[in-house]
Amino acid sequence: ASLLPDDPQLASILIDTLKLPTATPIQQAAISMIPVYPNPSHDAIIKARTGSGKTLAFLVPLLARLQAEKRRRPELDRATAGTRVLV
Repeated sequence: ASLLPDDPQLASILIDTLKLPTATPIQQAAISMIPVYPNPSHDAIIKARTGSGKTLAFLVPLLARLQAEKRRRPELDRATAGTRVLV
């Protein structure tokens, strides 16, 4: 399964920079459970062995959510927007 988000810039970073076009099994399960938008207040707990890809399972949807929010609300300033994500 693909690890790639719909966002072309984020997908390019995953493919070209990190060389990660496919998802691990935990990422396949988790990424579909973590909504990008419109439900930003959603908790997720993932339990898997070390090295299974949990960090990216959380970060890819979160980065996609932040990119979508930036496109929807370009007036948001990083310095004044406050905490957006906590992992």
